Amino acid sequence: MAELNHTIVWSSDQKASARFLAGVLGLPEPVRFSHFDVVQLPNGVSLDFADHEGPIAPQHYAFLVSEEEFDAGFAWVKARGLEFWADPARHQHAVQYMTLPDFDWPRLREQFPEEFENPVSASLSPTDWVPLRVVVAAQRVQIFAGADHAPALDVRKLGTLSGGTIGLWLGNGSDGDFANLRITRTR
Repeated sequence: MAELNHTIVWSSDQKASARFLAGVLGLPEPVRFSHFDVVQLPNGVSLDFADHEGPIAPQHYAFLVSEEEFDAGFAWVKARGLEFWADPARHQHAVQYMTLPDFDWPRLREQFPEEFENPVSASLSPTDWVPLRVVVAAQRVQIFAGADHAPALDVRKLGTLSGGTIGLWLGNGSDGDFANLRITRTR
């Protein structure tokens, strides 16, 4: 009977990635084997981390853990102040950028998946007023949500328009209000 023995996990920093996964799962420190950093799972399967230059295709790994193991891993993530979310159906609160008519959502999601949208901080409450600042300058668009000093989204500007209308959009089925809207020229 065939059994999975190991798989290679491509990463931009194999040591840090292997240590991160071992920490979240409460496993022993990774072991060096050849040019891999290996995380050994209790069922005998190993995840062999290797550096890869350039873009890395998304990889999916699912682990069956007990409630206690989940709680310990979640506490490990929170203790390090890491941002997290779990919402593969994209129900999280997010900021998105598009420009019509050339770059609508179907085209952006197909040609540039997840490039022009990003979740906002989980600390923002969907029932509170959330300050939102949009900065369009040169060839960049930045969106700041809440009191964060770092942009929730920082992307290249799409299209060639240098003027026109601005639209604020709420997702299908969402409700929301806008107040104190100001448009100012960047300096």
